[in-house]
Amino acid sequence: FTAAYAEGFRLYILASTDWGTCTPAAHAQPQLQMALDAGLKVAAYTRNPACWQAGIAATGPYSTRLQFFALDIETGSPPLTRDMITGVQELGVRPVVYSGAAMWPLLMGETTQFSDVALWDTATGPLDYPSWTADVLA
Repeated sequence: FTAAYAEGFRLYILASTDWGTCTPAAHAQPQLQMALDAGLKVAAYTRNPACWQAGIAATGPYSTRLQFFALDIETGSPPLTRDMITGVQELGVRPVVYSGAAMWPLLMGETTQFSDVALWDTATGPLDYPSWTADVLA
């Protein structure tokens, strides 16, 4: 984490449950502590968005330090619900939707009912970082 900070990284995003389950990841709290000790900000997510409560609980005392909790809405996920959003908020954490422009409509249709929630839009293709510019309207 110290090396990552020295290379310019400022945020560590942790999968806080074992992959695809609601079982708290044993490494969650120690890794959050190491990231924070190195000067990084921290956030968390679970591969199954229905595990949001277990995912935040897995962060223990570090939940108050989370910049956000990402609800992962992609192929194979249950659909996003307003209860997930409000549940994350009620635990004092900022909800963020993680999805992709091709995946969202497959799971969620053309709904705009979550337009009030920040979006982390995945881009999984190769990037030419020196020439890359954000396209916030894509």
